[in-house]
Amino acid sequence: MPLSSIAIPEMTSFEPLNGILGGTITSLYVEDELRLNARTGFDVYGNGDIVNSVDFRVLEESLDKKDEYGNQIKTPIYDSPTFGKRVEYYSLAHVLSEQGIPDSVMIYIPRVEGYPIVAGILEAALLYPEQGIWIKYAMSMYNNGNIIKGCPANAHIEMQLYPSGNPESFFSILEKTGWGRTKGGYKPLEEATSMSVEQFYEIFRNPTDKCIETPTNLWPTPEP
Repeated sequence: MPLSSIAIPEMTSFEPLNGILGGTITSLYVEDELRLNARTGFDVYGNGDIVNSVDFRVLEESLDKKDEYGNQIKTPIYDSPTFGKRVEYYSLAHVLSEQGIPDSVMIYIPRVEGYPIVAGILEAALLYPEQGIWIKYAMSMYNNGNIIKGCPANAHIEMQLYPSGNPESFFSILEKTGWGRTKGGYKPLEEATSMSVEQFYEIFRNPTDKCIETPTNLWPTPEP
């Protein structure tokens, strides 16, 4: 899909990979003090005519703060409706409606601390081994003491795309990515919530402001 809704041509750059066919396209879209930051990477193999993988991520940052040296501080923004509108094609609702029920959904909370209400991040990763799709949504997390809640409506997006029809290859390649290093912290949707994957699909395959809820006691505070 064209990236015109999330890129300004003069702020888009291409960086080739050293020694490997492929590269990275980095595009920016600035609105006042908000910056939509996207990156698309790809590599090819063989005679250079077959795409081996594509990775894509898009997030929104605030540029309204500076450090003591005058450099802009990039703060992630997870609740911007304008961001959600611009990246609608890659949203959870669109992916579910296009790809159907995922093979599995995994939930992860990188860090939980504080009481009674602390903002953080809740991540939901969808796996489609047959289609060669791994996609992660990172959203604001709120802890009210007993329940942790994350709402994916305007979540940041990261995806890995591989050749379809080869689930074994899909998992072996994923092991070499960031997913391979962090997957141990994820919990299956059925364990982390009261939903099945089928119920998750029915709830989120259409645009909604509903949220993912998980018990706080499943995510102990990390030791200092």
